[in-house]
Amino acid sequence: WLVVGAVTLSMLSALFAIVRRGSETIDLQRAAMEQRVDELTRLLDENRRLRAHAHSASARASESNEGYLRRLGADLHDGPAQLISLALLRLEEGRPPGNGETTHAPGNDALGIRPVLVNALKEIRYLAAGLAVPEIEGYSLKEAISKVIARHGLITGTTVVLGCGEMPTTVSPALKLCAYRFVQEGLSNAFRHAGGIGQTVTVKLVDDTVVLIVADRGGGMSDSAREKSEGLGVRGLRDRIESIGGALSVEIDHGKGTRLIARLPLTTGVTSDG
Repeated sequence: WLVVGAVTLSMLSALFAIVRRGSETIDLQRAAMEQRVDELTRLLDENRRLRAHAHSASARASESNEGYLRRLGADLHDGPAQLISLALLRLEEGRPPGNGETTHAPGNDALGIRPVLVNALKEIRYLAAGLAVPEIEGYSLKEAISKVIARHGLITGTTVVLGCGEMPTTVSPALKLCAYRFVQEGLSNAFRHAGGIGQTVTVKLVDDTVVLIVADRGGGMSDSAREKSEGLGVRGLRDRIESIGGALSVEIDHGKGTRLIARLPLTTGVTSDG
């Protein structure tokens, strides 16, 4: 019995040692497997993050490109296209009724046709080079608005009354260009749809917001004209204004005129002058 007991104990000890070694091996393999799973999980999360970042970057690039193309289209429409369009309107005014030929008189240059086309060509060249309107870079907001009003009067031969309150000395280039284009487009619409009757531009500062109002005393745009104005011109202005956090509204009073109102928030850190 002692021999049987000793052999049995030896066998049980050997079996215990084998099982224990196997258990330790399994634990080591499980730990290694868990480590690999953790590593693969981390790599998968990193891959998802990088993929999401790539998708986000691609979406931002596409959105930025679309926004750039939209702004470029708005610049071409609001700038050179408007100038050429108004020049053509002035040429049409020089055409005798019932005659297919345009009157070529020395006074045509006095109406501002040639300077308009020269300015349009210059703006197209600057736009092609990716530059903003250079003529307003050194001007204050009030001076930039006065300049576009003076140009409109030269082109159309009409009068625009400007009412401008106290304005900041400096504003962001984006705000100044947006105000310039808004007044330009608004006066172009006033001349086109109201014949330039009662054109006014009002600029005032309300709670750190520049409020610009371009109005006329024409008959008010018809529904069809309003639908056309809500095309590239007004839509481009709306996109431009909303891109700097502003808002655009159109008020039409049939028989009394039309008002375009832009509200442009000021940037921080500006100072005011009288």
